[in-house]
Amino acid sequence: MADLPIKPAETPVTPVETPDIVVPPSVESARAPVEVPRESAPVVEAVVSEPEPEPREPVA
Repeated sequence: MADLPIKPAETPVTPVETPDIVVPPSVESARAPVEVPRESAPVVEAVVSEPEPEPREPVA
């Protein structure tokens, strides 16, 4: 998540560079793969369930 805020910060920093427009398209392509996992909900749930067990172990 920290990467997302860093990218937007770079865009305003170099607004003169038109190539920066290519960065947004690349973000969309990154979202495309995210849609694929959505189809396989079990995969997304498995990833979410992993972080849960980790905090639970130290708490226990």
